[in-house]
Amino acid sequence: MSVEPEQAVERADRMLKGAYAGLKQFESGEGEEKYIGLYNAVSFGRNLTFALQKAKSKDAEFEHWYEDRIEVLKQDPVCRRMKDLRNEMEHEGGSGVATHASFSGSIAELQRQVPSWADSIFIGDQWGGSGFIVETEDGEEVKFYIDFDNVDVETGLFFPDLNEQESYSKPTEARDDLRYYLKILAELVTDAKTEFGTDN
Repeated sequence: MSVEPEQAVERADRMLKGAYAGLKQFESGEGEEKYIGLYNAVSFGRNLTFALQKAKSKDAEFEHWYEDRIEVLKQDPVCRRMKDLRNEMEHEGGSGVATHASFSGSIAELQRQVPSWADSIFIGDQWGGSGFIVETEDGEEVKFYIDFDNVDVETGLFFPDLNEQESYSKPTEARDDLRYYLKILAELVTDAKTEFGTDN
């Protein structure tokens, strides 16, 4: 269903706010909560372009503007990866992310920071975090995420396909790509408001 450009811009602005909320959850969350934030950020980001697309058939000027702007997104490798990532997460059930982890230092120093009641340590799980595990009486393993002090532990999430294409010497953190992607979308929405917003 097509909508007027002003309505499309208003909806796109709401989608942008949702994407930034996802980024905030990704940056502050731990474990699977980080992944949920990542999913929300890329999903709302993709829905932003869908929202704008609905006004194409209503206004020839808007359609010309939209096609020009979307072509820029198509040429950007990070924006293309975000689109593919959303499709992978939404339709294929994949996570679209990988982890990297490195550790150097004293194992003894690492163990000193873990409580005596913990059962084991983990470095770089599937969500890019580190910490310790406690096994409950019913056999369930519960993770506690912590930042280790005085040892060199580096973990994180990255988008492997993009990094392979661009031949990065070091993986680009998912956080950095997300921030860049949302910055591009924010510029798109600002431009849309200037050209077609309700204040015009």
